[in-house]
Amino acid sequence: MLTRQEFAIFTTLHNAKGGVRTKEQLLKAVTSLVDEVPEIKIVDVFVCKIRKKLSDLNLGIETVWGTGYRLMPRERKAA
Repeated sequence: MLTRQEFAIFTTLHNAKGGVRTKEQLLKAVTSLVDEVPEIKIVDVFVCKIRKKLSDLNLGIETVWGTGYRLMPRERKAA
């Protein structure tokens, strides 16, 4: 189960339909849910947690170096 902040990031990535979202865009999705503005590095922490929770699904979050992240289908491993 995703937390509110994780769900906000996941939804932002999902709505991008394979497009890249910057860390700033993802942070903006999270900051609407909290009183204090966290540091940008928190996006990396949330993405790491979401990746672990998506590990059994056919989805993954790809890092686009120097830009941000995108949600992509993942190939299933052969049994």
